[in-house]
Amino acid sequence: AASVLLACAWLAGCSSGLRSSEPAIVSYVLRTPQDQRVVADTSAVAASSQRAPAGPSLMVLEPVVAPGLASDGIALLTGDGRLDRYAGSRWADELPRVVADLAVHTLRASPAISSVIDKASPFAADYVLRLDVTNFEARYAGTQANGAETPNVMVRFECTLARRDDRSIVASFVASGAQEATQNRMGSVVAAFDAATRTALVELRQKTLAALATPR
Repeated sequence: AASVLLACAWLAGCSSGLRSSEPAIVSYVLRTPQDQRVVADTSAVAASSQRAPAGPSLMVLEPVVAPGLASDGIALLTGDGRLDRYAGSRWADELPRVVADLAVHTLRASPAISSVIDKASPFAADYVLRLDVTNFEARYAGTQANGAETPNVMVRFECTLARRDDRSIVASFVASGAQEATQNRMGSVVAAFDAATRTALVELRQKTLAALATPR
C-alpha cells in the first residue's frame, strides 16, 4: 500500500509539472531590405557593353559577435553597463546565424554579384566577407529597462573584404544603423531592431559593391 501511495504521489507531481505557469517564449525574425536592383549597382562592377562579364562571387563567413551577444537572446544594455536579455523573447536562431543569413540574402539582391554563398557551401568564391558584430542591443540611459524610457537600438558591423585565393584584404569598413523604439514594449523594440538592422545591411551592400567595383 505504501508503494502504491508513493507511486501515485510521484505521478501527481509529474502531472502538475507539465502544466507550467510560465509564459511561452516568443521567437522573432528580422527582415532583409527591399530588393533594390539599382542600375548603378550593376554598372559599378559590370562593363558598359551589352554583354557584360559575370560579376564576382562572394562567400560570407560566419560572423564573430561581441562577448555576451552570441546566444539567441535579445540583448539590452542599461546605463550602468549591465548586459541583460528580454524575458520571454528571443531571436529565431543564435545571433551569428541570424546575421549571416541576413547578409547573404541582402547581398544576393544585387545583380552585380554573380553568386553569394555562406560558409557551409561546398563551392569556392572569388572573395570572402567577414563581419564582426560589435553592437546588436537595445540601449537604455537609465539603470532599469522596465520603466517608461524607450530604448535606442544600436547595430554595428565591422566588415573585412578579402580575396579568397591569397587572403589579401581588399577593403575594411563599418556598416551601422540606429533606431529608437516608439514604446518600451517588445513589439516596438523588435521593430526598432528591424529598422536599424536593415539600415546597416543597406550600407553593407553599398560599401561591398563599391569595394568590388574599385579597379585593382
